[in-house]
Amino acid sequence: MTGIFYLDTSGLNFFADNVKDFDGFSLLKKHLGFELYLSPITLWEVLLNSNESRRDYLVYWAQFNCGPELLKSPSEIIIQYILALIGFTVSRWVTQTHLCPKMS
Repeated sequence: MTGIFYLDTSGLNFFADNVKDFDGFSLLKKHLGFELYLSPITLWEVLLNSNESRRDYLVYWAQFNCGPELLKSPSEIIIQYILALIGFTVSRWVTQTHLCPKMS
C-alpha cells in the first residue's frame, strides 16, 4: 500500500529546494512506500510565479518526483463534503448560484 502525501505550494518549494538527487529520492519513496501528489490549485500557483526559471524548475521537479494524477485540494474536498451534508451536488450548486448564468 502506497501512502499518499499532498504537497501544497510551500511543500513543493521546500522539497524542490532541498531534494536535488532525484534517483535517491525515488528509491526512498519506493522503500518507504509513499508518493507525493499535487492539486490543480498548487500547479496553478506555481504557474503564476513571475520568476520564469523558478517556475520552470518547480514544474520540472514535480514532473519527476510527484505522482501522475492531480488530487483535489483540501478546500475542494471540504466544499464537496459540506454540499453533501446539505443535500447538494456540485453541479446542482453551480447551476443554482451566480457561478453559472441562467439559461433562458
